[in-house]
Amino acid sequence: SAELRGMSISEILPPESQQAGMENFEHLIATGRSFGEFAFIHASGNIRYWRVSAARLSETRFLGFVEDISERKQADEEFRKNEEDLKESQRIAHVGSWRLDIASNEVIWSEELYRMYGFDPAVPPPPYTEHQKLFTPESWVNLSTALAHTTDTGIPYELELETARDDGSNGWMWVHGEAVLDSKGKTISLRG
Repeated sequence: SAELRGMSISEILPPESQQAGMENFEHLIATGRSFGEFAFIHASGNIRYWRVSAARLSETRFLGFVEDISERKQADEEFRKNEEDLKESQRIAHVGSWRLDIASNEVIWSEELYRMYGFDPAVPPPPYTEHQKLFTPESWVNLSTALAHTTDTGIPYELELETARDDGSNGWMWVHGEAVLDSKGKTISLRG
């Protein structure tokens, strides 16, 4: 717009966005196309976030599109903070969470559950078919029976289970599980 003509990068972009803004502009000059998300200084002085795409039409003409994505960025940041709060709450309370996809047997663990089992969070958890080794035989029978019953009926379960660790020691874990149903009432996953 006319208001932007003659303004320098430092007047438009806050310090943390200036390097990326210059690199994006250089890329536009070199290749004829550019795309990125940047923080901009709004006329009010507030920081706003824009998604910018541009293309060179000729040696001296460019066409650009700008979309204000400030609300999405704010929602993303709030989600990230909430996720961090949940991780910290689980760590402090020593409570882990998990999810099991029925169709694929894929298991997802929270970071705290990794710590509880003594596994590296950088490595995917073992698939459900290998979970038997995590429990004593009696506890495994109790857990697998409860999982099957909850899958079939949708009725939640609560169990106290004895865990078996790689180092030969045992521990105890209280487990609560419930069904996640699809729109037709069929169990598609379990969580707890």
